Amino acid sequence: MRPNTIRYVETVKRASGAVLYYARRYRGGPRVRLPDDPESQEFLMAYGAAMAKLSQVISPVPRKTMNSHSIGWLIRTYMDSSQFNRLASSTQKYQRYAFKRISALYEHTRFSKLTSKQIKLDMEAFQTTPEAANAFLKTLKSLIKWAIHIEYVDVDPTIGVHYFPKNREGFHTWQPDEMQAFEKAFPIGTPERLAYELLACTGARVGDVIRLGPTNIHEGSLRYVTQKTQVCVRLPIVASLQQALETGPVGQDTFLQLPKKCEPFPDSKAFSRFFKKACKAADVPGTPHGLRKAAAVRLAHGGATTNQICAALGWKTVQMAELYTKAMDRETIGLHVGHLLARNPMLQ
Repeated sequence: MRPNTIRYVETVKRASGAVLYYARRYRGGPRVRLPDDPESQEFLMAYGAAMAKLSQVISPVPRKTMNSHSIGWLIRTYMDSSQFNRLASSTQKYQRYAFKRISALYEHTRFSKLTSKQIKLDMEAFQTTPEAANAFLKTLKSLIKWAIHIEYVDVDPTIGVHYFPKNREGFHTWQPDEMQAFEKAFPIGTPERLAYELLACTGARVGDVIRLGPTNIHEGSLRYVTQKTQVCVRLPIVASLQQALETGPVGQDTFLQLPKKCEPFPDSKAFSRFFKKACKAADVPGTPHGLRKAAAVRLAHGGATTNQICAALGWKTVQMAELYTKAMDRETIGLHVGHLLARNPMLQ
């Protein structure tokens, strides 16, 4: 008997390919693990015992019916749209998390009843966690912008609602002495050094670095499409990166692999944990994203234009690149005109 023909049986496919079976009576309710072979007598007996156990659980009171003019309905419609499905998986995950907060506040609120004043008051509730507040507002703005485009909504209630000030420093930017310390701690031929060279010599995001592999090498250069912005990036393979790739250890599908497992990193978080552990061992305060910032600084100091920095780092807009080029321009201009600050005795 196939499990999908048995009522209340759910299947979950693991990354390894294994299929797990569970019994669950209603969405969000408790579940019971079933044996791995759905054709066995053991499976049917376990299913019967599980249903007897779950039947004693009181189902929750049905939620209020959602109408087609509510924010909750709008969120679900947006998440089924091509607009949402075109987003990078990391952005989808970011928005899903924010939608939980939005739904908790406005799920049954009608479009026409949501006001800027209400959003501002709700933003104040997040004042102790400004990053969460900004994620809440950013995702709500994206939702309303899409709804206006589809003509579900006429007025944008997020106009006039401002983000909380961000930490100006953000991720720590690696300094030359910190990079030297890491290189000394992990010589060429170690997985940590290979990860470091890929990050430092490409300036790529973690989500892109863990996907890079031999198939991304074209005519002596590294070519890939960014996961977040879907921008094509092509970079030369500089000497230190070439040496690290030739020495290894590298995988067949991806350059970087989980230590001792010989398989790709499953996600960005797993790689970040691995790399932060290496940074701690090298006694440097670095993060993977800090190397991306350091790459942007090197490009700006080298005289790269905003468009060149965008092309190298996979940014779609110039705003981020301008943060680095403007800072560099200020330093250069200051050096060029600083002599004007000298007091001239002849003019006194």
